[in-house]
Amino acid sequence: MTAAHCASGCSTFEVRAGALRNEGGQNVISKHAIVHENYDSRLLNNDIALIMLPEDLTGENIGAFRLPSFSMIGLTFAGRKARVSGWGRTSDSSNGLSKDLKFVDVIVIPNYICEQMYAVITYSQMCAGTNWGTVGVCYGDSGGPMTVFESDGKATQIGIASFVSTRGRCQHTHAHGFTRVTEFLYWVERNAGVKIRQNI
Repeated sequence: MTAAHCASGCSTFEVRAGALRNEGGQNVISKHAIVHENYDSRLLNNDIALIMLPEDLTGENIGAFRLPSFSMIGLTFAGRKARVSGWGRTSDSSNGLSKDLKFVDVIVIPNYICEQMYAVITYSQMCAGTNWGTVGVCYGDSGGPMTVFESDGKATQIGIASFVSTRGRCQHTHAHGFTRVTEFLYWVERNAGVKIRQNI
């Protein structure tokens, strides 16, 4: 699962799993992706896609985040601590992508606050950040996961990194934008052929 703007217009995808640095891990090539049929590249609405892998990935450091349950539809997660991760820039002044997989904890903010930072925010989008966006995702992190830990200690993916500040900088007073995964559970179940759990 990734952002539609990462997959739209592409025909070949290289997926690396199990790597904590930009070397090693297991690589697999896919030529099959499903981009949401209502993806809007201008407003980044429905910014979700699935990359279908030709084989299972197994091995050290390889696993899957749990998808939300149907009972989570409608939850805003506002005020919840969430974790984002990726290989993107570590600051606005950094050159190139990170050589190490990075992660940071952020706070999910209500959409009505996010609407004060961006012209249009739909319910299928959500925002999060720390110190109003100075810590979070950056260029190169698009398509990466935002997860929360449920009461059983397992990580559940509730967001997909979608956009940063309209000012073109990551370290800005704007929070960062994510695709709200709970709004696409029926779409994921139908297109990925997975069974979504009913309850938390």
